[in-house]
Amino acid sequence: MVGLAAIGEFIDPYVYRYIQQTGLGRVFKIGYQLLDHALISALVERWRPETHTFYFPIGEATITLQDVQILWGLPINGDVVSGVWNNMTPDPWSDFAGQYLGIDVPPSKIKSGHILISASCAKLNEPVSGTDRSHQQRASIYFLAGLSSFLFPDGNSTSAPLNYVHHLIKFESLRWGSAVLAHVYRNLCCTAEKTDQSGINGAMLLVQHWLYERIPSLAPRLLHDIVLTSNAPLDGPYGVVRTPELRTYTHTCIEYVSLSIVS
Repeated sequence: MVGLAAIGEFIDPYVYRYIQQTGLGRVFKIGYQLLDHALISALVERWRPETHTFYFPIGEATITLQDVQILWGLPINGDVVSGVWNNMTPDPWSDFAGQYLGIDVPPSKIKSGHILISASCAKLNEPVSGTDRSHQQRASIYFLAGLSSFLFPDGNSTSAPLNYVHHLIKFESLRWGSAVLAHVYRNLCCTAEKTDQSGINGAMLLVQHWLYERIPSLAPRLLHDIVLTSNAPLDGPYGVVRTPELRTYTHTCIEYVSLSIVS
């Protein structure tokens, strides 16, 4: 999850406002969290592609758009996330990166429309100038890192597809919640149907957060109770309660495969 830890606290507020305009400002407050691979593996075994639901001994359950909106604060209204995956040669992509990210990347460093995450994030160490254009370019780097490593991870941890930046031309809020949920469903189905697949892509941290809230007995214990009031609202989507600062790392149950809920 490159560049997401406490992003709302560290970046320039003039840059962050453009991230908020895309509808992704709240999800970036979740920060860095560890994925429980054993838990996800046990869940995948219970996924049924025919119904897009998890089959538990107590019945069926699945992640809904309401879960996505509440847990991660992703918008579910607005224009749909769509477009044609452009396979331009490296030269146009190099110009594209310079125009929208403010990064001087030689064509040799771009492969199949993917830019090295290290190349884009290195720009974050440089001071940002006071122009609107530079703020937009810096926001685009955070946006690209967030989409490629947090919302739509594809197993490639070293590069990010520049096609995502097309959605930043107008800095408008889209239905990111619907897109993320569809991506999760697709990857759960692909993994459940392929017995020889060694990994799983998609926003599995969302699946983990969903299970923690729906089946609290599997969740790490919170360090203190979360009490929300009008005078003390939660700073971000509900998923921030699972950040390391607010929970322990000790689970109430260790081996998921032995639990009645997934046995």
